[in-house]
Amino acid sequence: MTFCWSFVNAVEPPSDAKGDSFTDVLLPIFTQHCVKCHGKNESAEADVDLFALKSSLDLTSRAELLDDLITAIDSGSMPPENERPPRNKF
Repeated sequence: MTFCWSFVNAVEPPSDAKGDSFTDVLLPIFTQHCVKCHGKNESAEADVDLFALKSSLDLTSRAELLDDLITAIDSGSMPPENERPPRNKF
């Protein structure tokens, strides 16, 4: 649940947030834990290409993908056990 909450905050940051949450929070997580299966080297398992996302606007403009990501993270089906970021990261 902590991972999901961090994900949602990065997509819809609080009004007092500074900086670019996508670049500072989501992009490093996607790069380290997601794109090797969902976008890097032209792979896109389950037709999810996170490597193509370049900004929060890219993500929020794809409502179905955003909903699928939140559902997968919230249900625990993603990321897989061997790709989960350490809890202290959030």
